[in-house]
Amino acid sequence: MTNKETVMIQSYDVQAEVLHKISELKAQGYKEEDMYVIAKRNDQLSMVQGQTDVHLNVQDDEDMMDKFKSFISGGDSTHDAFIQMGLGSGEADEYYRQVENGKLVLYVNSDYGASYKPHTYTQTEARATTAEEEHLRLHEERLSVDKKRVQTGEVTVGKHVVEEQQTLEIPVEREEVYVERRPVNEEVHSNTTNSANINLYDDEETIHIPVSEERVNVRKKDVVSEEIIVGKRTVQDSELVSETVRHEEADIDELVKPKKDERDLF
Repeated sequence: MTNKETVMIQSYDVQAEVLHKISELKAQGYKEEDMYVIAKRNDQLSMVQGQTDVHLNVQDDEDMMDKFKSFISGGDSTHDAFIQMGLGSGEADEYYRQVENGKLVLYVNSDYGASYKPHTYTQTEARATTAEEEHLRLHEERLSVDKKRVQTGEVTVGKHVVEEQQTLEIPVEREEVYVERRPVNEEVHSNTTNSANINLYDDEETIHIPVSEERVNVRKKDVVSEEIIVGKRTVQDSELVSETVRHEEADIDELVKPKKDERDLF
């Protein structure tokens, strides 16, 4: 906002704010003929045009659009007039963008009238603005859903030692001694001449037969018998969200007096 004694510029969202500001300025001694309201469309000025005598400019009008473009670029004397109102080029660009975005801009300057070119309403525009349109906005509530990630649990994987008794049946071999007697009828012949010296009977004669067997030697070795793989994956689910929302509906009551049936008059 620029406000230097008799010079002021301010942007507003709706016509009611502009009308309120005009009333304040008039109470402070400002004249309506020194006030200028600029908007993008005609329908934004219907209330202001119907209740005040301030100057109105519509940006959609070709003449006004040309003035603004030349003002922004500094191409004619209008630029100097706005500079005298206290606007620099940057500030002028900013207010021009606000008008483009649908805002209403109010200028107050008692010295601006000499260079001002008012907007001339056509008959169609005059009928539209004098109709004093009223606007009723309908609102509604809409659901906005956000998601956040929370920890719902934890999985811990470890290991412990379990002892168990194992029994294995291992086949083994062993040797056994058997004694078998076989009858022999055989005469012993001596080849020596001195047979008397031969002693066929020996009490100390023995034989030795070794006997062996397999014995089990148990030992243990460590092996990997299983591998546990732990990971996680994302699973898609869906949840139903229910909430009560409100919206506004228009109630239209038409109070129209019915016309008298002229046929009853005869």
